[in-house]
Amino acid sequence: MKTIRKTACAAIGLALAAPLTMADYIDPTYWTGDEGTSNPYAYQNMKCEWYDGEGNIYDGIVLFEPGTADANPYYPNGLCTAPTINLSGRTPHDCDITGDSDGECPGEVADELVCNGDETASGTFGQLCSSTVDPEDLQLLDKLLSWYECPGWNGTDVSNGGLTGSSTIPGECYTEPESVILQANLDDRSWYNPMEISKAHRGFVDGDYVYMMYAWSPNYKLNAVGRDRYELFMRRSFDGGITWTTTPTSFVASDGETYGGVGTTTCETWRDGADSTTDSHICTRYEAGVPEQSRDVSQHKSMKITTLDPRYTPTMAGMATEGDLAWGLFEPLEPTDIRNPSRSFVVFESGDNTTVAVGEAEPLNLDYGRAELFGDHFTVWSEIDTGLSDPYTDCYPSNAHDTTDVDWAAGTGFCNEFDTLEGFPDALSEEASLASSAWGDFLYGVWGQFNIDDLGEFVDGDNMFRRVWYLDEYISETNAYTLPGINQGGQ
Repeated sequence: MKTIRKTACAAIGLALAAPLTMADYIDPTYWTGDEGTSNPYAYQNMKCEWYDGEGNIYDGIVLFEPGTADANPYYPNGLCTAPTINLSGRTPHDCDITGDSDGECPGEVADELVCNGDETASGTFGQLCSSTVDPEDLQLLDKLLSWYECPGWNGTDVSNGGLTGSSTIPGECYTEPESVILQANLDDRSWYNPMEISKAHRGFVDGDYVYMMYAWSPNYKLNAVGRDRYELFMRRSFDGGITWTTTPTSFVASDGETYGGVGTTTCETWRDGADSTTDSHICTRYEAGVPEQSRDVSQHKSMKITTLDPRYTPTMAGMATEGDLAWGLFEPLEPTDIRNPSRSFVVFESGDNTTVAVGEAEPLNLDYGRAELFGDHFTVWSEIDTGLSDPYTDCYPSNAHDTTDVDWAAGTGFCNEFDTLEGFPDALSEEASLASSAWGDFLYGVWGQFNIDDLGEFVDGDNMFRRVWYLDEYISETNAYTLPGINQGGQ
């Protein structure tokens, strides 16, 4: 919920999603320089640090430091050697035999995975592991059935009968054998888990808020021939990337306003069933401001469908209402012209996974949803951030709205509504380009759309445009929860 509301907003002319000034609303402990005159995004003002996934901060090593004998003209501000954060790494829980594999997850067998522990001084930066399994020998890769992420797994299991496959619910982070070895996944430095694959990473930075999404599949070998699929996951940070959590109870966003979360529920599908109809659906309830696993927003229901080319848009810069940047020609329309940084939009492209074995997945449909409260919920019909809807009793799939294939989500509070951007699922659509109004009440989308004949040959195509209007504090009594997005049973 939003706890304070003023009319101050981002200025026209600055970069999309930029704060009032480049230094406003970015915690000065995350960068160096003078807050009034410096650019926190400039390389020379960024701190050379790395994070271990548990909130601890360590200094990186600066090479070619200016003013020293090692200075290098190709690196006028020096070169920071600090590792990136691994946002897609998982800890394996249960595995199965494929090819010549042993069916044991990496780390489950003694000496199969050996790690040196966190290293903070020698420049190796974080935990380094070596495995006796050759990651380039695909015949040795197990099938990953179930997994979890640390930190973030220690939410409350609210799966509501969703454990229908062969796996069991893992213990808390750092108690299972693999987790004892790997510890936090965010500082994983090498391919500890060569079974998985991630791609199509997208995201934006808005003050201290970092939004990241990516496509992920647990089984690279099976995914390459269309026998596993990509799902679209998202993660967010409210302290510049040090920790990755749900929306805190109090967060000062880039518009200077204070927003507050009350917790959320996420669900994902394991690969532990006889087929996709019996795979386990695991739902986890999180309090506000606590570590959170990646959130599966695509929620495909069949191995025939995969994820292609995700797109996002934050809310655009609002119209200035005061000071030298205020426009004298127009009176801002509230709320559309006032920026709300807690909202954004996601569109992902679903693809035909049956064509992967002979090439790339062919595009099918585009599905859109609005992130509310910085991604705690995704909505089409419900409206959580104004209090009009309740995630437990109103939002799909926590409320199934007369569908029969999401019983595992009933009453969990999982709010994950997406609908077809085209308005109908028949034509083939791809490569969307998006923009949002400042308030996040309008989504504008342009995409390529085409038709094919029964043999799969191109017939015709065109560029399409649609404007989607989210009318605040209004939900249709006749059309809500009945559009194609609810009833895409095969996807």
